[in-house]
Amino acid sequence: MNYAADYIKNKISSLLLYFFLILVVNATYAEDYCSTTGQLEYEYIKNISINGFSNETGDSDYGDYTDTVIPLDLGGNQISLTPGFTENSWDEYWKIWIDLDGSGSFESNEMVVNNLNGNGQVSADINIASIPLVSSTRMRIAMKYASEASSACGNIGDGEVEDYTVSFPGRSFSCDKNLEPDGSGQHQWGSSYADWHNQDWGIRFEQNISLEQVAPNSFHTNTFALTYASGGYIGLQTHGIDSDGALTTNARFSIWNTLDAQGDECSSFGGEGVGKTCVINPLPLYLGIEYTLRVERLSIESDGTWWQGSVIDQSNGAVHIIGKIKVEHSEDTRLVRPGGNFTEYFGPKAVDCQSVPQSIVNWQAPNVTGDNDNTISSAWRSFSKANPSAPCSEAGVEAQGEIINRNGKTFYRMTNGSIPMCWSVNSEAN
Repeated sequence: MNYAADYIKNKISSLLLYFFLILVVNATYAEDYCSTTGQLEYEYIKNISINGFSNETGDSDYGDYTDTVIPLDLGGNQISLTPGFTENSWDEYWKIWIDLDGSGSFESNEMVVNNLNGNGQVSADINIASIPLVSSTRMRIAMKYASEASSACGNIGDGEVEDYTVSFPGRSFSCDKNLEPDGSGQHQWGSSYADWHNQDWGIRFEQNISLEQVAPNSFHTNTFALTYASGGYIGLQTHGIDSDGALTTNARFSIWNTLDAQGDECSSFGGEGVGKTCVINPLPLYLGIEYTLRVERLSIESDGTWWQGSVIDQSNGAVHIIGKIKVEHSEDTRLVRPGGNFTEYFGPKAVDCQSVPQSIVNWQAPNVTGDNDNTISSAWRSFSKANPSAPCSEAGVEAQGEIINRNGKTFYRMTNGSIPMCWSVNSEAN
């Protein structure tokens, strides 16, 4: 299916609407985690063991082990905690927090272990009830003599505090075909739009995306521009629900008005503009995993410039090259600039504007690499989102989404549609 032929050109036109969009948000970055320490007198944390991971340490009042990543499962995770003593053993009280929303702080509802004490090894169950909104985050363990630590911050008194990084494996999902709307044709305004304004130009850009909830026949993409040439898009895509409740997922990279393309599955498109599109189909995708969309300049030749699109799985570092596309630039400057994001439902036409299958994705602010291979920190300066056009705007459909901060990164949590059709299942990503 040459989806690019049908949709990409009018999506670029739609993104031009952003210049008069109604909501502008100045995003700020999350602060560092609050400092903490214990007081090394007679006790310290000697060992923690969880899900096959074990870390034994010496006497200290604070241990920073955030370079260590501990995988946690959805559901129960048994942890064993062992105190160490410089002399006699004492009754030690334990508390554990996990920053499940990635906000950079430990909230009261993020305390996952308490009411646990003893003068030897103790065990508890860390229950992860639902998929966190981050693929990795901070876990803080506090051990205190005679009573529980009253806070995850500051000096807890006699005892020790240790910090770790925990990660959550991607989750598979299943969908209910009976909920798919009936009808035919494109639901033209079953879409959400957002834009990171005032982007800089460079030789490469990257943007992270994670899938929080999927829907059939949906496309999540960044629409980019090229200097003195036509632009294109790169994104992740789902298709229809099969009889087993599964979705085919892929990655797509397309540019208009091109010269050539190379890849396992590249082709020409026509209709609303012409160009080349490349796809990895299928590319298995999982909930909760951060994927990096990357567009980068390769070789510059006398008749054109090669641009490459790829997807990087941040859970294992795997790089999936979608394809390479050759473009003729009318001037010598040959740079790329990331643009807006959109999520579009392109399946059977919904009965009404309130019946679009629901998807939720998290877009991280883009990064641009300059011509001298430096990361441009001011890759965006403001942000906006747009309500859909008629008829859905007339039906009261409003843009759904919010800027959020997680682990010092700025994300836009974009919601499209209103009817959940797919859910997490217990099988994990491979």
